[in-house]
Amino acid sequence: MMPRIAILGPFETAPLLPFLDPRRVPADLPRGMGGSCLVNLVLARLRRGWPTDVITLDPTATTAIQRIDGELVRLWIIRRRTRRALRDGYASEVAGLVAALRESRPAVCHANWTYEYGRAALAQATAPAVITVHDHAARMLRHLGWRYAPHYLMSRAVIARAPRCTAVSPHIAAYVNRLRRDASPVIPNLVPEPPALPPFTPDPDQPQVISLLTWANFRNATTALRAFARFRRRHPRAVYILAGPGFEPEGPAEHWAIGHRLAEGVLFLGRIPYPAALEVITRATVLLHPSLEESFGAPIAEAMALRIPVIAAREAGGPAWLCEHGHGILVPGRSVAAMDDALERAWSSWSDPAGPAARAAAHDHILARCGAEPVLAAWNNLYRSLLDAA
Repeated sequence: MMPRIAILGPFETAPLLPFLDPRRVPADLPRGMGGSCLVNLVLARLRRGWPTDVITLDPTATTAIQRIDGELVRLWIIRRRTRRALRDGYASEVAGLVAALRESRPAVCHANWTYEYGRAALAQATAPAVITVHDHAARMLRHLGWRYAPHYLMSRAVIARAPRCTAVSPHIAAYVNRLRRDASPVIPNLVPEPPALPPFTPDPDQPQVISLLTWANFRNATTALRAFARFRRRHPRAVYILAGPGFEPEGPAEHWAIGHRLAEGVLFLGRIPYPAALEVITRATVLLHPSLEESFGAPIAEAMALRIPVIAAREAGGPAWLCEHGHGILVPGRSVAAMDDALERAWSSWSDPAGPAARAAAHDHILARCGAEPVLAAWNNLYRSLLDAA
């Protein structure tokens, strides 16, 4: 019998519905706060019949703590404040998470991110704990400035005090290990095997570029828009799809692009559900990820699993590891010309006889590194080591 693991972090609740008792699911169940990488991990566990508890926060929760049970999964949703939560270091959120852990009584507490969830793992005394570090807080501080400082200090304190840490990439592990006396293993985000799809044949006159980002300076979408505009001069039917917060129709990104005469051929989709994002990737001819800082790079890994070419900024950190051995195109993130050239190379690969083999090799590479079997095996080994040491 596999031990019951409690996984703390942001979640979308909809993917868990098939595993919950429908008689206990309220009509106003909160939608959750994202966290597709954790959803993939939990779903992989549940499909193997492994008991798992999910403990998450949501600002739309109508009660302080809400619990919904299923045969294998139990879900706790704790109300998250929308104002002033940072002033006391998420104290009420941490208290709610700890209360849920007391009810859960898991064999292992697995917290994700080094803010409120990491603090809860440190505050609880129910189970041995491990905290997965998803952010390079020092680099985020450089990009985001003083507004991020409270989170930076919280993250450093959590990492230093955590009984055990893991990192989602060597980029993050190098940062974490500078703050600790032990070596934190790298266990990447889980990328599921995509469903079998018919061979994709792009329209020979219409390249489709996609980026899944947020409209933040360090995400570097402005450079990507400039590079696409240059690329579109040679391919006038090219389309650039931008999805994520800030990329809504008539949102800040579109207003910026119109003001700089860079909106031609660009579709602004805004925030879209995870399944819809994967569907859009399958119809793209290249995924462009211009972000200057990235702990892992889930869209990159998902595109590779779907056999779509990828372009990423060399200096971002995590993407360089995912794109090792030539499985993706790495460019200087601030170079419009280099990004434009990479778009041309990626588009040309669709007419290259060696293209299908290269895309298949990238698919095999990413699933060998981030697929369900290697990732679950790594987690089970770590959970067992925590239980053996308890």
